[in-house]
Amino acid sequence: MSDVAEEANQEKPALPSIAASRDVLKKLPRVMCALTPEQVVKAAEKRAKQGKLAGFQHGSGDVLFVADVFGEPFDRTLVVKGEKVDGGTRLTFAAPMKKKLPWIFIAVIAFSIWPGVTLTHSLLVTYFSWYTIQTWWWYIPITVIPLPWMYKKMMTKSEASCAGSAMEQIESVREAVGGSSE
Repeated sequence: MSDVAEEANQEKPALPSIAASRDVLKKLPRVMCALTPEQVVKAAEKRAKQGKLAGFQHGSGDVLFVADVFGEPFDRTLVVKGEKVDGGTRLTFAAPMKKKLPWIFIAVIAFSIWPGVTLTHSLLVTYFSWYTIQTWWWYIPITVIPLPWMYKKMMTKSEASCAGSAMEQIESVREAVGGSSE
């Protein structure tokens, strides 16, 4: 059987449901291969040059390399560590969240609420001469109270999309090194 036919017959990992995504990100599969850690990095780099391993960067220390894991709206980094074992290398994966984007998002929301109050108030006063209520009395609760639910929904959605992207990246690494999932 040809290599192409074998690849077509291998099952692709199923994308996780939203409920299972948090568990998937905590316990990503491991890959066992017959290559040395240096060969694993070269195979992954080759895969990245083919456009099949986004955000590839060489690692340092016990981290062989890192790659991007795409989420909506918050991305993560796939950290690949290698451990020499009898007859090859065991690859372990972790997907920590990139910390900068959530903080930028929080800052944008925090610094845009009060300008929204003044803009809305000026519009209401301009078009409705009878409007005398302090706008912040109702504007702040409408914009601030839903934030925890919005944040939770965004994080859940991000975890689900990151879990799927992480599984795709791990599958790409597994194919590149000719390994098997543990």
